[in-house]
Amino acid sequence: MDDLASRAARHWPGLLLTALIHIALLYAMWRQLPDRPASRVADGRPAIQWLLPLAPHAAPAQLVPQRPASRTAVAVTSTPAPAQPERPIATASPTTPVQPQAITPPEQAPPEPDFGPARPSAADIMRRARSDIAGIDQQLRKEFPLQGNASPPDGVQARLARGINAAHEAVGPKWYEGAKIVELSQPDSKKRVYKIMTALVTYCFTQYEDGRKAYTSCPG
Repeated sequence: MDDLASRAARHWPGLLLTALIHIALLYAMWRQLPDRPASRVADGRPAIQWLLPLAPHAAPAQLVPQRPASRTAVAVTSTPAPAQPERPIATASPTTPVQPQAITPPEQAPPEPDFGPARPSAADIMRRARSDIAGIDQQLRKEFPLQGNASPPDGVQARLARGINAAHEAVGPKWYEGAKIVELSQPDSKKRVYKIMTALVTYCFTQYEDGRKAYTSCPG
């Protein structure tokens, strides 16, 4: 009898462990089964779902009327601050494409007006007149050489020569000819008077003993 009890005591933990393993396997298999809707009870009648009534709404709290302020109280009015004008939102202005500037060549300076040759001064006119007088004198000496027997100053030949010279001197020179100079002063005069004729103008030049010079119109 003792042997049987001791043998059962030795096998009891193994049996308990085997039973626990089977229970765990059965529970795992039951958890894997799909849930069936519990729409009907065991006796075949449809299940009834009982709805609980809603809680009653709380009554709105009554507003306590405010007591009017005393007439003797001074009403304090607050002056509203002036509204500041809204600043306009700066919008980005559309950028205008910058066109490249055309490179213009520098303008050439206008040519200076040509006024022709400068007008000769009085000194240049006198210098040219003297050179013309010298040339005329040389030409006359070549054309009319001095003869041994000179004709009398009041002779016919002398008067003819003076007439030819006067006629020649009365005609002014051409534009391509030099100026003509004729002395009008007397031999014993204290001033020398010269008549100068050019293609454009005729005038007289007077030179005094003290060196003064004068340009005047010639007497008719």
